[in-house]
Parts: sequence; C-alpha cells; structure tokens
Amino acid sequence: MESKANVRRGAKDLQLFERKRIEQMHNAGHSAEEIAVEIGVCYVTIYRELKRGDTGELDQNQRPAYDPVLAQRTYQ
Repeated sequence: MESKANVRRGAKDLQLFERKRIEQMHNAGHSAEEIAVEIGVCYVTIYRELKRGDTGELDQNQRPAYDPVLAQRTYQ
C-alpha cells in the first residue's frame, strides 16, 4: 500500500500546510493510507492526526470532520 521510500525517517512534526492538505484529501474521501503516501508519513500518523483535529461533527462523507487549525492548536 504505502511505499517505504515516501515515508519520512525520524520524528518530524506536521506543519500547518500539511494539515491543510490532510483536510483536503480527507474531505475528498481519500483513505488514511492514501493521505499518508501523499504527505510522506506512516498511515498511523494520519489516524492520530485525524483524531487530534476531530471537531465532534460529521463531514459530507459521514466521517468525523477534521479541522487543521484545531489540530495545530491542540498540538501546540
């Protein structure tokens, strides 16, 4: 599923622009695995990030809505 060449090595924090890309892809209906390949992180990172930015509402795909600004604030 995910190419090891695209996964970052070492602990690196997600930046706001990456969180916004996660939001775009999540809203477009992409899976966590697809988002992980695009961003270059492990899919587990995406699942954790989606949980961090959970607004408590559902998006148009009936999945938990993700807010990148909330996720950034929670992280900081």
